Amino acid sequence: MKTVQITMDDELVERVDERAKRLGATRSGFVRQALRVALARHEKAEHEERQKAGYRRIPPTPQEFAIPDEDHALGRGRLERWVMRRDEIRWYRFAPPNERGLVLVLS
Repeated sequence: MKTVQITMDDELVERVDERAKRLGATRSGFVRQALRVALARHEKAEHEERQKAGYRRIPPTPQEFAIPDEDHALGRGRLERWVMRRDEIRWYRFAPPNERGLVLVLS
């Protein structure tokens, strides 16, 4: 581990110290964890932006995510409650032209 010196305003230091005390952590431990959380959020946002850019570049077709009527929550024009129980597994075969085959849905 490296020692790093940073400058923070007094109010921020007080807030960090109060929160760390409530959590039973040291100031350094709290700041380390806060930085990990912040980095993870930024990485997730970057990943989501790359996904969005991909869909803007190559938009999905209407059939790409089609679910057969008999398996659809709104199938055959009537509203049905579609709830997956914990540990339930469902398989779906998407309609052509999707050549990706089966899709596994886990809860």
